[in-house]
Amino acid sequence: MNPADPPVVDSSSDELIEARIDALDERFADPLREFLQAHGIRVFVNRPTGVSATYHLAVGDMAFVKDIFDTEKEEIKQLAVVWGNGEHDVTLPARVKCVLVDPKILAIEVVEEIFSFLFTSQATVLDMRKHSARDSRNQSFSDSGNREEPVIVEEIKTEPAADVLEASDTQRIGSIIADIFDTKKEQRGESNKERRGDSTKRGRPRKARPTWAGFVAGCLAIGLSPLIWFVISLGVAAGSLGLSGQLLREGDGRSIYAAQAGSYWVRQASLAWKISSAPLRLVGLGRPARHGERLVSFLSDVARAEIGAHEMIRDAQAVGVALFGAEAGERSAIALVEKLRLSAAAVHNSVGLAEAQLTTMLSDGAFLFGIPAVVRAGKRGVVALAKFRDTSSFLEQFLALYPTIGGFSGKQTYLVLLQNSMELRPTGGFIGSIAVVSVENGAVLDVSVSDVYALDGQLKGHVPPPTPIRDLLHQEHWYLRDSNWNPDFAKSGERAAWFYQKEAGTAVDGVIAVSLPFIVELLKATGPLELSDYPDRITAENFFGKALFYTQTEFFPGSTQKKDFLGSAATTLLLKLSESRGVSPTGVFRAIAGGLDNRDLQLYFAASDVQNLVDHFGWTGRVWGREGCVGADVHSCLFDPVFAAEANLSVNKANAFIGRERVRQVVFDESGTIRESLIFSYRNPSSGPPKDAGGAYRGYVQIVLPSDAKEVTITVNGEGVPRREAGIAAPTVPFWEWSAEGDISVVGLAFDVPAGGMSSVGVSYGREARMVFGSTGAVFEAYDQKQAGIADASWQLSLRYPIFWEASEEQGNLPAGNQAFLAKEAQLEYNTTIPGDHLVRVRFKK
Repeated sequence: MNPADPPVVDSSSDELIEARIDALDERFADPLREFLQAHGIRVFVNRPTGVSATYHLAVGDMAFVKDIFDTEKEEIKQLAVVWGNGEHDVTLPARVKCVLVDPKILAIEVVEEIFSFLFTSQATVLDMRKHSARDSRNQSFSDSGNREEPVIVEEIKTEPAADVLEASDTQRIGSIIADIFDTKKEQRGESNKERRGDSTKRGRPRKARPTWAGFVAGCLAIGLSPLIWFVISLGVAAGSLGLSGQLLREGDGRSIYAAQAGSYWVRQASLAWKISSAPLRLVGLGRPARHGERLVSFLSDVARAEIGAHEMIRDAQAVGVALFGAEAGERSAIALVEKLRLSAAAVHNSVGLAEAQLTTMLSDGAFLFGIPAVVRAGKRGVVALAKFRDTSSFLEQFLALYPTIGGFSGKQTYLVLLQNSMELRPTGGFIGSIAVVSVENGAVLDVSVSDVYALDGQLKGHVPPPTPIRDLLHQEHWYLRDSNWNPDFAKSGERAAWFYQKEAGTAVDGVIAVSLPFIVELLKATGPLELSDYPDRITAENFFGKALFYTQTEFFPGSTQKKDFLGSAATTLLLKLSESRGVSPTGVFRAIAGGLDNRDLQLYFAASDVQNLVDHFGWTGRVWGREGCVGADVHSCLFDPVFAAEANLSVNKANAFIGRERVRQVVFDESGTIRESLIFSYRNPSSGPPKDAGGAYRGYVQIVLPSDAKEVTITVNGEGVPRREAGIAAPTVPFWEWSAEGDISVVGLAFDVPAGGMSSVGVSYGREARMVFGSTGAVFEAYDQKQAGIADASWQLSLRYPIFWEASEEQGNLPAGNQAFLAKEAQLEYNTTIPGDHLVRVRFKK
């Protein structure tokens, strides 16, 4: 009686934004293509795209460009880059922006200004030619040279059906001045007044006329009023959008009003800057003018994202009612989910644009971003936007699964493992209860919760357990409750489905592992639960304690006490999620996204195509949780992963009290060989019954290492630990054993932590692989994978290397605000907690 083999996992590629370039000469299009590809856009040159492109560029002379856009009718961003036309009176559709350039290969700074003009400028035409129209008419195609500051063309003619374009900045400013002050008339009036003056005053000293001071003050006030209005509008817009973001995070519906107010003031700032920046353009200072336009464009993207997020929340509430509420199955759930997915995609795009623009403004340091306070606020904004973008991206991915797992082709059944993290196991906790969820036509039909011991009692036959379960828990058989022994949930989920089928006689379409930290985060979004079957109130703050009390008090295997409490909590939680009152949709999004990211929510599906998709998203809890050396030269990059999966074999709830610290040190010698050490420190402040549910802690930790790990030594509290050989009876705890499978090696270590005491576990090993230096140096990538069910733990990484090496941090994902980076002589250190996986990439040069 053996479990089935796990399915083969195959990842697919991410979907990219597409751009199309039609070029008369492809050499001219190369800089534009390289710029777009560097920013993550798939580019097609002189060939059609697979789907409708987001951007369309045409590069060539005016006849070529006009022919392209006369047949193009799609409402997308379109740009014409024209050389050698010789005149300004070109005719293009009103939706097309036009850049006039010399017939030369475009330099990188020219390309940057072209795309800045496309995305942020209010003007329609940009003239970047160095030579006059007459000189450029017969100029041949050559390499790029120096250029002058670009000038905005006054106007561009449109086709008869297009709207009339606005006057240029020069005309607009000129007309404003002409309307307010008729200077010639003023001069004539002053001249006549002098001629009519009293002749008796000719010999006296002329006094200063206060009317001139007022006139100058008036001119200054009127001239500066657009700039003053711009500053005021900008400040009010930023404040309104900041308030909207805060209310949005709190799930407050009033966020939409703040976002709409912010959008209004952004439009005011745009108009004010349009007038204020016109003098800068008149004197050839187009670059500073575009800095202001970029700032306004950034705030416009933020406003669009926040308004879109409010619509996304409204759509999510409708989806909740369709999936779980009384109207489940009566409404078109798939249509509502598709609408929600499109809302999430729109928000993701707006947030991505805002994040990119803010990052660019911070790197340029121009305009207001030279002020330290603004720089600090901008950096916080980048972090907030990145988190917002990740949440919307997660939601879009999660909803992409819905058509395949929603039971549209027939009833589907999923096994939910309720893992008690107070009694830790490798994939998150001891499986004390299970739930079975049935879905059909996009709606949840039924949820039933039962005690796992009742199911395990129905298993017929003998399944030999893993040796630690047999020797340390003294169990002769393997059951569903211990099926999550493998740290890789892709394998443990398949094993759990196998056990459930043998015990219950029913196959399931997938397995979902839920650890207690995810339930706590979900309760923060739903608010307190009033359990109808219990005279009690469950909150995020007291859930651990209530779960411990109701599942342990006078509990014995086979009783219904555990089933009754968890069943009542699950039913009430689903009912609360289907309601709109008191539930924060953004909080629910964050809880699910955080659960999947921290592995407190893990998924397994029997269908291989669905499993491959989920694995691509990183939600299967597999080992390793990511690929190594992504984007780096594999010949000069060394991926160094570590994963420690701990299990509580003391048959108590000591994990509710255990504190952990982890220190990892990597030492490089001059040849590139590495030696590593891991130190795990445990504190057990519990006393055990009758004072608490803890007591002495017996742990078994599986330390997953690369397959080439060698020369392993183990210590507990500074003393050497004997190794247990295969087939030999288990020695006294502590002991360790070794196993290998595929591309991983596993060190299994049994240890004790006395009640009220501490223990320290040390692991030291080397690697067969070594650092190999290429022309650009060598890259070292340290990866620490987090175990499900552990909320956080203190973590420290130290890299020690030869003094003549140079080290520079190339990439990392340590949480912003928690990272402490210390550069010492030949040493780098990182200190933080572990709410999720940690990745540090460092480039070394000799």
